[in-house]
Amino acid sequence: MPGRLLSEFWTTPMRNRVELGSMGGSPDYVLQRMKSLVDTFSQIMDVNFELINSRSGSTDCKTFFKVPFADPEAYLICEHEISHPFFGTDLALAEVFREKAVERLLRKAGIPLTHPDAIPYKRKLGSIVHNLWNVLDDKRVCSLWKELYYGGGCALEERWQQIAEYEMGDQAKKDIITYLARLAAGVDTDDAPDHYQRCRPHMEKAVQLVKRVDNAACLAITSRLIDDIADELIKDSPMDNKSKQQKSQEKLDALASAIANPGNEGIGYGDNMNNPLGGNDIDPQTRGKGKERITAKQMGQIRRIQTARDDDGDADNPSSLQKLLDEGTTKMLDRLEEARAAMANPKTTEKQQKEQALLSAAQVSGIPASFVTPKKELPRPSRSAARLRKHLDRVKMKKETRRVWRGGAICIDSFISAKISRTLSSTKLFKETRSSGGMDLLLLVDVSASMGGMGEDLMEQAIADIQFAIKGAGSSIRLHLWAYSSELYYFRKLGSTKYAEGIKMATTHTVQALDAAWEWAKPNKNSRAVILITDGCATTCRSRKSSGNPATDTLEVLKDMRSTGVVVSILAIGAGQAEYYDKNFGEKGYGLVGNLSQMSDALLESCRILMEAHLKS
Repeated sequence: MPGRLLSEFWTTPMRNRVELGSMGGSPDYVLQRMKSLVDTFSQIMDVNFELINSRSGSTDCKTFFKVPFADPEAYLICEHEISHPFFGTDLALAEVFREKAVERLLRKAGIPLTHPDAIPYKRKLGSIVHNLWNVLDDKRVCSLWKELYYGGGCALEERWQQIAEYEMGDQAKKDIITYLARLAAGVDTDDAPDHYQRCRPHMEKAVQLVKRVDNAACLAITSRLIDDIADELIKDSPMDNKSKQQKSQEKLDALASAIANPGNEGIGYGDNMNNPLGGNDIDPQTRGKGKERITAKQMGQIRRIQTARDDDGDADNPSSLQKLLDEGTTKMLDRLEEARAAMANPKTTEKQQKEQALLSAAQVSGIPASFVTPKKELPRPSRSAARLRKHLDRVKMKKETRRVWRGGAICIDSFISAKISRTLSSTKLFKETRSSGGMDLLLLVDVSASMGGMGEDLMEQAIADIQFAIKGAGSSIRLHLWAYSSELYYFRKLGSTKYAEGIKMATTHTVQALDAAWEWAKPNKNSRAVILITDGCATTCRSRKSSGNPATDTLEVLKDMRSTGVVVSILAIGAGQAEYYDKNFGEKGYGLVGNLSQMSDALLESCRILMEAHLKS
C-alpha cells in the first residue's frame, strides 16, 4: 500500500512506527536495498520493472513500482507493491470485473447501464467494488509474501493495523469502505452504525478465505462479499410484498448511501488520498488512455467468478466457489515453489551485467553514478535536423548469411542437393543471418549549474535533432544518454534532462565523465562513439594520472580516447569562448553554438568530425 509524505509524520504523532530492523536505515541505504529487491524480482518475473519515487505507493503490475523514498517505512511499501504482480494480481481482469459487477447490480434493479438513472450509482458502486477488492487482494498477497519473507509480511500487517487504529477511526463511522478496510486490518469501530457492524462477520470471513489463493478466487470472494453487504444494509427495511427488482433497488440505494465523501482523516492520510487502506495502490491507470483488451478466455473466467457460489456442492463435489479457492491455492503454492527455487539459484541478467559495467566504469573514473528516468519528453526536432542524416547515414549495418546445423530457415538448394547425394546427415541445411557494424553513440551532456537556462535548452535541442536524424539511418545507430555535473547520471531511456529525478546541477566534472565514457567505449571501440555537449570549463582533475590542472587533464583524456581508437566529438556551447575551446578541445576539433540559429551548422560540424573519425578508424 502507498506511503505518506515526510511532512505528515509530524502531524500524526500518535501512530507508532514499525520496528524495521534490517529493513530500515538511512534513505540511501534503503534505496539501494529497494533497487536490489526490484532487480531480483524483475529477473524472476522476466519483466523490467522501474522503481519510481512518488508521494504514495502504487503499481500497474507491468512496468513500475512507485514508492515514497522519504517514508521511513519505504522498504515495506516496496515489498508490498512487488508482491502484487509477483502473485498474479491482474488489473485488466479486475477492471472488467468491476464494470460487470456494477452492471449486474444495476440490472437486478431494472436499470440499464447506459440509462441516465444509472449515473448516480455507477461511480459509487464502482468505488465499493474496486476498494474492497483492493483491500482483499492486499490481504491475499501479504499472506503469500509471508511465506517468502515472514518478517516483512508481519511488519506490513503491523503497519496497516497502526494506520487503521490511529488514522481511520472518524471516517470509519461515516463510510462503509473505510469501516471494512479498518476491520480487515484488525481494528473494529465500536461506535460505527449498526448496519455497518452487521457486515463484520462477512468481512472477517472474506479476509480468511483470500489467504493463499489467486487473483480469480479473490475476485469471486469480493463478488460474494458485496452481495452479503447489500443484504445486511437493507435488513431494517420492510421487505413484505416487494418484488425482486424493488429489493435490488433498495440495495443499490443502501450501498450508494453507505459511501460518504472522504473527511479530514480520509485525505492525505495513510496509504492513498481516498482511503488509507486499499483503493489506489493497484490501479490500471487507464482513465482516458484506452483499456487493455480482454480475451474470450478471460471473459469466460469473469462469468465463472461472478456465478461462483458456496451452496451448489455436496459431500462428494465441492461448490463452485470452493473449486475456485482450491485451484487458486494450488496455483499460488506452485508459484511459491518456483520463487524459492529461483531465489536459491540467482542469475545475473544481461541488463544487470550492463548496469554493473557502467557503474564500474564510473567507479574507476572516480565519479559517483546512478541510473535515472526522465519525466519529460525532448523538445520537437528543429526544421534543419534532417541535414544531419547525410553524415549519420554513412554508418551502415552489415548482414552476413552462413550455413548452420540448426536454425529457423532452411536452405532449399542445400536440402535438395543433400537429398540427391544422400548426405543429409552431414550437411548444414539451415541459414543464419548475423548483423554486424552500426554504432552505439553516446551523448555525454553537461548538466552543471552553468548550463541552466539557455545552455540546457540548446543541449536538449541538439539531442532531439540527433534522435530525429538517426531514424533515417536504418536503425544502424543506437543512441545512449548520460548526463553529468558532480555526479554521473545514466539515463534508462532518452528524454529531457530537466526535472529528471535525482539530478543535481552542481560542479563540472567533465574530466571524470569523459574518463568513464572512455572505459565504456574501449571494449567495443570500433562501434562506440561519444559526442560531448558542454559549455566549457572543467572544474576538477582526473582521478588517475592527473597533471593537477583541469584544462590539461581534459586534453589528456581526449588524447587517450583518440589514441586507443575511440571516436569522440564535441558540441561546445557559448560562442564567446572559442579561444578557451581551442585550448581545451583542440583547434577545429568541435562544433560551436551560441544560440538556436547557429545550432544547425554547429551540430552538423560535430557530426562531420565524428563520422570522419569513425570511418577512418
